[in-house]
Amino acid sequence: MTRKQFILVGVSSCIIGFSFPFFLIPDEDLYTILSLSFTATGTIATILTLVVAMILYQKFTIDSLVVERQTNKVLELVDILKGYTVYIHTGKVVIHSRFIIDDQSYFKIPAINEALGSALITREEDFDNFVNKILNVGNSYWMPNEIREKLEFLRITGLYPVEKKDLNNFSRLTFSQTVSDDDEWLKIIASLKTVHSTIENPIKLEDAELLLNDYITSKNSLVAEIENWLATKSSIKIKLDMDLPNQKNIHIENKAT
Repeated sequence: MTRKQFILVGVSSCIIGFSFPFFLIPDEDLYTILSLSFTATGTIATILTLVVAMILYQKFTIDSLVVERQTNKVLELVDILKGYTVYIHTGKVVIHSRFIIDDQSYFKIPAINEALGSALITREEDFDNFVNKILNVGNSYWMPNEIREKLEFLRITGLYPVEKKDLNNFSRLTFSQTVSDDDEWLKIIASLKTVHSTIENPIKLEDAELLLNDYITSKNSLVAEIENWLATKSSIKIKLDMDLPNQKNIHIENKAT
């Protein structure tokens, strides 16, 4: 039943309840009839109010449950990202990229600015071990759609082999600090959704590269969406401090006194 239909039924019920005593006991004096009419109308209004309250309570309960589950899932994602450092080797500098919103001055650093247009390569085990954890959380139906959409840049189409002689043409994206000369590097092929939204003409799959500036911009957008979603769902301001280590990952040693 729509709201207009509910209002129509409610008003009609009150009118019928008010009028009914006039037909039920027409011989009574007007005062008695009016008293019964107002009593009937009040009873009907009370019942309608109770019905509305029950409907609103049920809706409020369901909405609260959904928001609670969504919040838990968003904070689970925050726990994965908080304090985590991604290493980007550009040839001139190793960028320590965290899941924070980078200030514009970050892009004005010469060594970073020069590398922004370079395509990213990575090691398969790095990508699988870290990114898959993020995507597994993002795949939950409790994850808000706004945040799930911001995770699309990590849903890559694939990894394309890169010859060692060409490695200097790329920036290396790693999720652990150790790098070896024997590592096998693979070009990151951007997600099909990203590719289709940014090109007009078909291109070869191996040319659908994920660029360093695309990664940084998308990462910033993801963090901004997480912070915005949590801010809109709570009157309490949550200070995430995404650049600080996650407390649950800190080892605390208890010393005997």
